[in-house]
Formats: sequence, C-alpha cells, structure tokens
Amino acid sequence: MIKKAIVCGALWLLCSTQSTLAAYSSIVEATGESCEADGGNAQRLQLALTDARRNAAEAVQTSVDSYSKVNNYVVVEDLIESYSNASVETLNVLSRWLQDGCLTVTIRAEVTPQKNIDQQFVSEELLADPTIPLTVKLWLSKAQYALGEQVSIYLKANKPFFGRLVYTMNDGTQVQLLPNPYRSENHFQGQVLYTVPDAKDSFLLEVTPPIGVEQLTLYASTHPLGELQTSAVSGMYLINNSQTSSDVRNRTRGIKIKALNPPSVKAAAQQNPPEVAEFAEVSADVVITQ
Repeated sequence: MIKKAIVCGALWLLCSTQSTLAAYSSIVEATGESCEADGGNAQRLQLALTDARRNAAEAVQTSVDSYSKVNNYVVVEDLIESYSNASVETLNVLSRWLQDGCLTVTIRAEVTPQKNIDQQFVSEELLADPTIPLTVKLWLSKAQYALGEQVSIYLKANKPFFGRLVYTMNDGTQVQLLPNPYRSENHFQGQVLYTVPDAKDSFLLEVTPPIGVEQLTLYASTHPLGELQTSAVSGMYLINNSQTSSDVRNRTRGIKIKALNPPSVKAAAQQNPPEVAEFAEVSADVVITQ
C-alpha cells in the first residue's frame, strides 16, 4: 500500500505513467411515458423506461449533430458518427408519476458512443478548439518514476470543465487527489494548462513504496460532478471504503443538470431541448520502479 503523510506541508503519494485509457460519453435527463394497460405496472414501467432511454439518445444525437460540420478532425468526426449507434444506460430514475392511466418517468442516462478518442491522437490543435465536443488530456512529467522522485500531473481541455482526480491503490483504497484540503478548485478553464501541484500549492507529490502498478483517473464534465463521500485524512480526501470503484463512477456521473419535471412527455416536447452534459473519464496506469 502507499504511505501518505503530511511533512512540512508536503503531500506524499504515488504517481504514474502516461495516460492510456479514455472514455467519452454524454449525460442527459430525459422523460418517457407508457399508457400500456396490459401487463400491469411492471410492464408499464419498463415501457416508460425504454421510451425515456430512446428520448435520451435522441437528445444527445441532436446535440452532437451541431458538431457534424467539423472539418479536418477525422478522430472527432469518428466519435460523432459513432453516437448514431450509441448505447444508453439508466444511471438513476429521478421521478415517476401516474396520471390518467399513463406512467411518466424521468431518468438520468449516460449515452456512450461506440468509439472514443484515443489519447495519443489528442493534439494541441484539438485542445485549442472549443467548437468540438469536450476533449481532455491527462499526462505526467515522466513515463515512469523511481522511489523518491517528485511528480507533476498535467490537465488540459478544449473548453471549461469540472474535474476530479482519483487515485486507486492496488488494494482498492481510493483517494481524491483533487480537489483536496490544500486546493479546493474543481472548475478549470478551457485551453489552459493546469499543473498539480503548481507554484501556488503547499503540497508536493512524491513517489513512495511499494513498487508496482496502480491507477490515476480524471473525471471531467461540462457540468458539475456528483458528490462523493470522503473523509479528510492527513491532508487529503480519503474516499469512504463503502464506495467501490463502481460507486465512485456512478456518483461522479450524478451530474447536476436542471431537472425535467413536466406533467407529460407531450408537454416536455414543447419545452427547450434538455441540457446535455459532455463527460470524459481518462485513466493512467501507475508504474513505479526502484
């Protein structure tokens, strides 16, 4: 396990290799309806949820269509095109109500394209263009680190985003590196290079035993991220043990979007299209050598 302690204002922890894994998606709140009388309430609920997921996919497709005229970015065009066959997962059922024999549900859904942007193709040109979908990059000052070396983490995106850095040890312990008690900032401007730690910070990142492979993950979204249950320990935020990696992912995807609560799907259709939160999860394998 990793030794972590505050010594003269320094935060001691492990860090790692270059970013290799990335997953892009969109999160939206959508409403569905079912007036099916046969099959009882269970079938009515499933049909309403299916309708809500369909509406979520359509809302995201409408949003990404606004990027369809992008030129000279083949990698981004592939991502946009893959939304036409995206998968839809229900993250939360936000509300349900029965009126005049029709069940209406509102869900928070994640719409994931078949393809993602490989980090090796995230160029400075992409990171300088706010007119394309949220594109983020996470990298470190070296490909690998020896014990005792200090580490710098770099973050950059093409547009403003809310971010969270989570470090996962090989025993499953998870630590929120950013925000932390020394640096509460969680909103970042687009096209700006951020360093963790930077010259204003009162902590350092230093490689400590054991050697091996662990993981660093950046969660980023155009909308505020969901809250985690954490405890302040030795100058950092320890994510409560009851939350697994899946729990952290699900809670983080509890994006704060203005909720839809219309009396019916028909009424919802007359309102403005729902807001779509662009989301990215980028991870780096942690490799420590002697």
